[in-house]
Amino acid sequence: MERMKMKEIDAKKEQERRELEKFKEENPQAYAEMIAQQEEEKKQQAAQKKRERLLQAAAERKRRQEAGEDDDDAASQAAAKKKKSKKSSGSWYSMISGLVVLAIIGGIGYFVFTGASGAGGGGGRSSGKGKKKRG
Repeated sequence: MERMKMKEIDAKKEQERRELEKFKEENPQAYAEMIAQQEEEKKQQAAQKKRERLLQAAAERKRRQEAGEDDDDAASQAAAKKKKSKKSSGSWYSMISGLVVLAIIGGIGYFVFTGASGAGGGGGRSSGKGKKKRG
């Protein structure tokens, strides 16, 4: 039963997609206007939701103030939430920066070690000094 509904929904979506593609090919200006209008509607809806959240927050603050609750408690709780979220993201940054520092130090150590052992050479003949073979 549910599969039938999903198939019908998918079929409708596919049909709408095909119609949009056809509309886009036949009339690109009208399609562009339609897309711009849809984006504007999304922006307006987002702004309306933001206004509603702000009004709800103001009403909550007013209710708490009338009830005699301290706003500092709410502010400290909000600050604690922000600190926790920053701490979790900060830990990623510190971990990544630590790995980068270790990689740099390891790279420098590698080049110093390989450069020193290759240039110094141990056990080979030195040029011009030491015993010479007789002829």
